[in-house]
Amino acid sequence: MADVSKEAQEWLEVITNCDGAEVQEGAWKIVEELVKAGLVSLGSARGPDGSWRRAELVEVD
Repeated sequence: MADVSKEAQEWLEVITNCDGAEVQEGAWKIVEELVKAGLVSLGSARGPDGSWRRAELVEVD
């Protein structure tokens, strides 16, 4: 697996098991590790106050 923090690995497990996840603003930097590693995509800010982003696994062909 890519060299990511334990917290990022935990997020990857959630994203994998739940077919994606809504990520609260406080965890964006952690999930960005997975984005940089090419494992997940992270959508634009959403929700009433723009504090959530959708994370999904990157599909590999």
